[in-house]
Amino acid sequence: AEYMGILDSLSTLLIMDLKEEFNTSLNWIRNELNFDINAEVSAFECTIRGIGGLISAYELSGEKHEILIDKAKELANRLLFAYNTTTGIPESLINLHTLIHKNPPWTGRASVLSEIGTVQLEMAALSHHTKNQIYTKKAEKAMQVVRDAPIPDGFPLGLYPTYMNPTQGQWTSYHATLGALGDSFYEYLLKSWIYGGKKSKSYLNMFLESSKAITQNLVMRTDDGQTLFIGEMKRGVVIPRMDHLACFAAGMYGLASEEITEGPITQWKTLASELTETCFQMYTKSRTGIAPESVNFPPGGTMLAGTPYYLLRPETVEAFFYQWRFTKQQKYRDYGWKVFRAINKYCRVTSGGYAGIKHVNSFPAKQDDLMQSFWLAETLKYLYMLFSSDEILDLKKWVLNTEAHPLKIRTS
Repeated sequence: AEYMGILDSLSTLLIMDLKEEFNTSLNWIRNELNFDINAEVSAFECTIRGIGGLISAYELSGEKHEILIDKAKELANRLLFAYNTTTGIPESLINLHTLIHKNPPWTGRASVLSEIGTVQLEMAALSHHTKNQIYTKKAEKAMQVVRDAPIPDGFPLGLYPTYMNPTQGQWTSYHATLGALGDSFYEYLLKSWIYGGKKSKSYLNMFLESSKAITQNLVMRTDDGQTLFIGEMKRGVVIPRMDHLACFAAGMYGLASEEITEGPITQWKTLASELTETCFQMYTKSRTGIAPESVNFPPGGTMLAGTPYYLLRPETVEAFFYQWRFTKQQKYRDYGWKVFRAINKYCRVTSGGYAGIKHVNSFPAKQDDLMQSFWLAETLKYLYMLFSSDEILDLKKWVLNTEAHPLKIRTS
């Protein structure tokens, strides 16, 4: 946790021009960072936060601190052992010292869709900088298994189940979601295409197919027709529930409408706009002005808190950022300011830092004594960029990984 907090904050420090803090972190990386630790970690989280953070910092700082690539390579070489399965599908957990890897019992020992398909940007970037294709080959082999695996009978084409057996390369669930377990898999179909200079027809076609399936099967409205949201499907039944995590889709559709010329651009713009409004309502409809982890949409057109805690999540302010960039409507900055003020009021710790709260509708709000590293990597960065000029990050030259670490788009 200590390591990831530092690595996950590097790109934010650079974007905010906090040179002293970045140099302090750089010295710690150079002199103290050691990945040979007897600890079991998430290979996926270490990839998007650790490898992604290190490579992004290297690129944002002018590609002059080679130690950042050396450490990214050191971490990746350990994580690659998680891909040593019969299919090449990575397992979730790995001990960084023993290199023993496994999947947890709660997944039925299956690998998770979002973890399989949310490493391609980071591994491709590392292969670019090290001139070693092993990293991107491992990530792309896993994605090829996903492409080739037969979808369960009755499952909509373009949606993917949340669990896969890493030994057999077969799906083991009938659950499709843009929330936890699925989310960033769909995000990376679009972003992998953008990162690679828009050359991969495979990623583009997968995104177009998935976007159509999401619209036809998961996009819903409340009974009164006023609120659009993305539900989730279990065994063919769509459940009117939406995770805060799924708010990333607003930014995804906004980005798609800007970058893809042959898609349903008007539809994507509408989805981006309406989903952003829904995600803002997740905040405004709670007593604290802070969104819960999930919301339910029961009959009657209402929105009710489902899982009531808040973990400092970034997806809604991410949506504000993209909508501001693409529309320049002042309301998105206003939304961001209102959300930030609520977070600052209830999540700020007097002794320093921020913490999540246990129930967004309870007073006094009780904090959970945990500052997630994505608060530094994503939430604060998106808020900062929301109120900054576009020159701070050119979205035609950079693509943000799922942890909001900017990576240079490869045009050749």
